[in-house]
Amino acid sequence: MVKFIFLFLSFNLFTVSIAGDTMTPTKSIGDGQTLVSSGGTFELGFFSPGDSKNRYLGIYYTPDKIVVWVANRISPLSGSTGVLNLTGDGTLEIVNSTGYIFWSAGTSNAINPVVQLLDSGNLVLLEGTSKTLLWQSFDHPTDTLLPGMKLVRDFRTNLDTYLTSWKSSSDPSPGDYSYKINSNAAPELFLWRGSDLIYRTGPWNGRGFNGIPEMKITNLFRFHLTSNKSEATYSFEILDNSILSRLVLNETGVVQRFVRSKPNLGWDPFWWHPKDPCDEHANCGANGICSTNYSPDCDCLKGFSPKSPQNWRVRDNADGCVRRTALNCSSGDGFFGLQQVKLPDTSNATVHSNVSLEECKDWCLKNCSCSAYAINEWSGCITWTGDLVDIRVFTEGGKDLYLRLASSELGNDYFLRGEFKPVNI
Repeated sequence: MVKFIFLFLSFNLFTVSIAGDTMTPTKSIGDGQTLVSSGGTFELGFFSPGDSKNRYLGIYYTPDKIVVWVANRISPLSGSTGVLNLTGDGTLEIVNSTGYIFWSAGTSNAINPVVQLLDSGNLVLLEGTSKTLLWQSFDHPTDTLLPGMKLVRDFRTNLDTYLTSWKSSSDPSPGDYSYKINSNAAPELFLWRGSDLIYRTGPWNGRGFNGIPEMKITNLFRFHLTSNKSEATYSFEILDNSILSRLVLNETGVVQRFVRSKPNLGWDPFWWHPKDPCDEHANCGANGICSTNYSPDCDCLKGFSPKSPQNWRVRDNADGCVRRTALNCSSGDGFFGLQQVKLPDTSNATVHSNVSLEECKDWCLKNCSCSAYAINEWSGCITWTGDLVDIRVFTEGGKDLYLRLASSELGNDYFLRGEFKPVNI
């Protein structure tokens, strides 16, 4: 069962909001004082998470105190002596009673700087005269993605903006998990535990990710992904003003989308990943396919057999599957269609834009190294070489994948466990 984690925090018994949602160099926020966004959705102040006695400056929903951003997550204060200052030249900093700087952000040589907490949950530092944006918390996410906040992979500057889990419910310092944009052939999001890839969303299809059927079109959200030679970005917006929503990477490595109806205080899980063994990256090894409808979950793709039959008998699928019959590049190869699947990992894939399904098939057939192809609405024709990794079956959603096989392995009399229907090709 997936473990959901809600962060309930121990706050000072009394907090006092200073005037409005802004602060200038003439103001400071001490422990026990807060800024509140104009619509009252968010608050900025010092807090202690869980059973910790350390103090952190964070942004949290009002009034349920769900934290969405932490400034000094790696430099906590040991007592209630923290103060948030804005210097005259535009540097935002957290200091203690001795003047020691625990955290700093912003710029220098700003004219009339102003800090404002927006009702989006974004803390912004502006040059007061020109209103030029100098710094914003949305560029420095912690474990939560809010509407309008972006995950970014900038190829020009090597900037990588991503979510990192808390270490524990009492420690917001960076934990073991990160959630990042990956843009090999087709953009998708990767969930990492350290340097190990443990889950991926599947390629972007123009509306959502192929591996998350729950992202089908609704009147609640709109999801955005841009990808070009310069950068790739991902964000979402809420279409229904009566709800709030956030995407959280929790301390156990689960990505959770929560929703809350205004003015209710309870947050409901909308979806979460990974949720079952088939979500685990490469759970069935190379050329394996995963389905939760049967036990065991793993089987080999049509035309393939376990590389280590003895290991497969004890459900150790790490070695994956190998072809029973070698491909014949000159003639005789064909394709077998699988429906409603999560497309394979695109690390060894190529995208061909503005190519039809038939043209995609012809390209794959004429290239000896091509092992499969698919059509994705957003990116066009995708072709794979070599082994196919991390394929799973969905009861709804998913895409058609065309698997290249030797002619002797083709035929309509073969259905993998009876659940895959051949696609007319």
